Amino acid sequence: MRILTHHTFIMSMIIALALPLYAHAAVINLEHPASVDLREQFTVDALLDTEGATINGIESSIRYSTDTLRLVRVEDGESIVSLWIESPQMGQGTTSFSGIIPNGFAGFIDPFEPSVRKSGKLVRLVFESIAPGTARIVSSGSVAAGDGDGTITPITSSESTLTVSSVASNKTYTVTDTIAPVLQAQRVHESDLYNGDAVLVFSATDAQSGVWYVEVREQNGEWKRISSPYRLEDQSDSATLEVRAVDYAGNKTIVTIGTPINRVSVAIVIVVLLLGIFPAMVWLYKRYAYKT
Repeated sequence: MRILTHHTFIMSMIIALALPLYAHAAVINLEHPASVDLREQFTVDALLDTEGATINGIESSIRYSTDTLRLVRVEDGESIVSLWIESPQMGQGTTSFSGIIPNGFAGFIDPFEPSVRKSGKLVRLVFESIAPGTARIVSSGSVAAGDGDGTITPITSSESTLTVSSVASNKTYTVTDTIAPVLQAQRVHESDLYNGDAVLVFSATDAQSGVWYVEVREQNGEWKRISSPYRLEDQSDSATLEVRAVDYAGNKTIVTIGTPINRVSVAIVIVVLLLGIFPAMVWLYKRYAYKT
């Protein structure tokens, strides 16, 4: 995803407004059962422990043993990340993601022990064990501090193992979710944004099972799975757009879009976002302003 910045003035304001917070080492802990049966589906929760620091952004990858495990899916429901730069992607032996935590995250306060900060969930990985043996899962990455400069600090690498027995199982992982995703989408067509192309920008979240995919249909055509921002095939601004978000439980939300958003609306959206996430915007600028 490319993040475009146009005005040095805006970036200067972001830096000036950002509160001086300081970075410490952070770690992603992996929570899972110690052992599973063969052909069993189970979950691994990736939990961010900030070690007392306030974190505004994260970029991470989680690797796993492909000889013993198969990654079924990655769920982002209940994630502390609410603005995904790169939503969780499934690769061969790895999953990666990056995103912003508006207003920062320094851990949840334990009501019984106020001095203790609890970790926050980033993603939940659903695995199936495919062969007996010892499975390894390793997390790594970096975080952006809310220090006004978006200081990048490596995450302390964490390695975890579990045992897959030779006893066959038919246990499957299910989640109860009856609530549809929250979907916001808009067409943007401005000469100084996204190279002047008409694009669809959207944000989809789901607090329970997580967003499975988002797709678009232009002028009653075929549905196509997309990521944000998406360059529209019809650049005329006249086509009606339907955007659909689907979660892992099959719940759907559909938004219909007519005319493109105007420049005033773009400015309002940008201002609202900056009020909540300006510390992390410096990090975005450093990492993605010139990334293609």
